[in-house]
Formats: sequence, structure tokens, C-alpha cells
Amino acid sequence: MKRDVSIWWRQAKEDLDTAFANYKIGKYYVCAFYSQQAVEKALKAVIIQETRQMPPRVHKLLELGKIILSKEQIKEIYDAIKKVDPGYILSRYPEFGVDKTPAELVDKRMAQDIFDQAERIILWLQKKFEMQK
Repeated sequence: MKRDVSIWWRQAKEDLDTAFANYKIGKYYVCAFYSQQAVEKALKAVIIQETRQMPPRVHKLLELGKIILSKEQIKEIYDAIKKVDPGYILSRYPEFGVDKTPAELVDKRMAQDIFDQAERIILWLQKKFEMQK
């Protein structure tokens, strides 16, 4: 299991790096997507570490968080999760009735906010669960 935790955690960090690289080149919707993916994989690494089981195949960050976080812990990062979670859908699929593509919808400010919150969550998880740096 320790190897699995390490693989998920390393990929979470790689996804966060990918999010930042895409932010720097102006691909803000890609930044939003990879920011969400980074948090999802970090949460799944913690789930593996804490439960010794493979995480469920879901993408909702709050749902994943509830598996391993207490209500008090969720409260600490709830606002950050709410900002990052939409990055999975928002950045991938055109929204019905909205006259913009995901690439047009996610602007620099939104991408920066999503990235910052994703980084905050990952650092918080790393500290709380003593994950590898």
C-alpha cells in the first residue's frame, strides 16, 4: 500500500505542476482542470494511506474528503474545495445555454483562484497526514 500512496501523491504533485505550467502559458481552462485533478489525487493518496483500500472512482472532492476527514477538518478546507471542485466539469465540457467554450469561460483570475486553493488544500493534506514532500 505504501507504494500506491506514493504513486498517487507524486501524480498529485505532478498535476499541480502541470496546472501551473498551463497557467503561465495562458491555458487557464487546463490549469483549472489539472488543479482539480491534483486535489483529487492527493485526497485519494490520503484515502489509501488511512484506509488501506483503493479509493472510489468518483471525482467529487467533498465526497472524497468525507471518507477520511472529520467534520471539523472539512470545515477548515470547505471553501477551498468549493472553488476547486467545479474545475473538473467547467474546464472540460461546454455548458448548455452558455455561449462560451471552456477555454473562453475560465479566465486568468478564475484559474489563479482555483490553482491557489488547490495548492492550499494539498499543502494542508501534506501537513495533516504527513504525506511525502
